[in-house]
Amino acid sequence: MASSKSERPQVQNVEDGMKDSNYFVGRKPILEWLNNFLSLKLTKIEDTANGAVACQVIDALFPRSVLMSKVDWGAKSSYQCVDNYKVLQSAFSKLSITKSIPIEKLVQGKYQDNLEFMQWLLQFYKLNRKENIEDYKPGIRRRKCKNVNLFKPAQGDFFLDSNEKKQHKYKSQIRPVRTRVRGRSSNIGTKQKEGNKENQAVRRNKISLSKQELGAMKKENETLTAEITELKKERDNVQANAEELARELEYVEAERDEYFEKLRQAEVLLQRYCANASNVNNIVQDETAINSHGSNYDMIKTVLMTLYATPDDPDGQVAFCAFEATIETS
Repeated sequence: MASSKSERPQVQNVEDGMKDSNYFVGRKPILEWLNNFLSLKLTKIEDTANGAVACQVIDALFPRSVLMSKVDWGAKSSYQCVDNYKVLQSAFSKLSITKSIPIEKLVQGKYQDNLEFMQWLLQFYKLNRKENIEDYKPGIRRRKCKNVNLFKPAQGDFFLDSNEKKQHKYKSQIRPVRTRVRGRSSNIGTKQKEGNKENQAVRRNKISLSKQELGAMKKENETLTAEITELKKERDNVQANAEELARELEYVEAERDEYFEKLRQAEVLLQRYCANASNVNNIVQDETAINSHGSNYDMIKTVLMTLYATPDDPDGQVAFCAFEATIETS
């Protein structure tokens, strides 16, 4: 009994061991493959950066796996391109394709990143293409997408499918045939003219729609430009503040070094005086001399202890005792 749910397509992923010399093809073969397979006229690898081309390749390999109605061929800004890659990532998840899509790199439109992704896509295509792949109609499938008219490599009669080209060529050769019926002129091509008028009206609607879209894009571009200008001003202000802080820091450090040097000189002078006073107390026995030097000695001792004070030695007593020990040994 057949299952009610359709079976998941068998997918062959590109493994690292498959990356031989045939994997790393150049720009020209990739563009020729994409143009022939999808009826496009790509001129550079960067034309694939918005993700629409990759979506259609997967759609061709695995029909109905990609939600083509959400693919935007006119995507140009980063966030628009990201939406296309989200559609592609959803298809990858549905098909169990293990390839990790480097979205942030691809939407920047850089040549090397997009070339590497197209190299992988070509290898994936070779591994998973079916015998009936030639029956795929890229032009018809693209009609389900958004803003195809904004994607230049997909414009013109060149991009019609092979059957459509034959019909287009045949219709272009039809000419009105005039016959005389009961003395009156009858134009067999009248209905065709009416159809042409309807087609012209449709084309005018498409042109007006594209103008509206271009206007919206222009307005959006102006908004983004204004935001960029404002961000540049903020950046300049931050840089100016940073430079000002650097100058103030340099001044503070210079002032700190200056006062440290002065304190060091004062310390040396006080140490010398204290050493001399200690020697006088040890040698001179005259009480008057001892008292006169002793009072100054106590004051200098207090100053030195203040200089020596630290969080671990708040009154500086330990450091001063160590200093006195060096005097006694000298």
